[in-house]
Amino acid sequence: RRRFFDRPQVRYVFAVPAGRVVALLRLSRGGIGLFRPHPTSQATELASRVGQIRHVALADGSTVTLDTDSVLRIAFTGTERRLYLSRGRARFVVAHDAARPFVVIAGNGSVTARGTIFDVAVTDNRVKVVLLRGVIEVRGGRASADTSQPAIARLSPGQQISFGTIEPLVAPQPAAAIDARWTAGMLSFDSTRLADAIAQANRYSTARISLADSALGDLRITGAFHVGDAVGLAESIAE
Repeated sequence: RRRFFDRPQVRYVFAVPAGRVVALLRLSRGGIGLFRPHPTSQATELASRVGQIRHVALADGSTVTLDTDSVLRIAFTGTERRLYLSRGRARFVVAHDAARPFVVIAGNGSVTARGTIFDVAVTDNRVKVVLLRGVIEVRGGRASADTSQPAIARLSPGQQISFGTIEPLVAPQPAAAIDARWTAGMLSFDSTRLADAIAQANRYSTARISLADSALGDLRITGAFHVGDAVGLAESIAE
């Protein structure tokens, strides 16, 4: 058996199916709210484990990267590509299709694109959208009587926007450059509050970092760390 599997051509043949096994898809039996699938669509659920960053190719040629502990459901039809992010964060690299908009539902809002790259994160009942390339339209938040607050926002590359369930959508803001690096498996901090940095790091590991003195949380930290390396990060902080 060892001689058989040591052959280069055999190793190559078995390497591809092994990667496919990891990306098992689970069929969803129903929809929730805006995500309710069209009768002719097939709903699929993708999920990532704690500490896992998962890359998945979609049927339309788009790709999605799931951050740690994320859940995404997909329902494509002949007229629309609809996805629902219920937890965590995802990066979408959208294949252009003028006939089928690409719509991501998150919280009480949505992001619509046709060919672009953007991130959507759902944390503590808030949604954050970051655009890296292309153009997207964001709808979300409570309707506002103030006409200066947009019901729909159009983002340009390098901008971000966030909304919750009780406040209206606000104007887009510049996005931090470090927001683009998480798909490489790195946590990047730039003068970030220590308490906030630890909260981010704890999402990637079952080994939790805690501060012996809560006053330390206001210290600032700058640096890059591998996700899931709770021990290495804790030692660096201590030093």
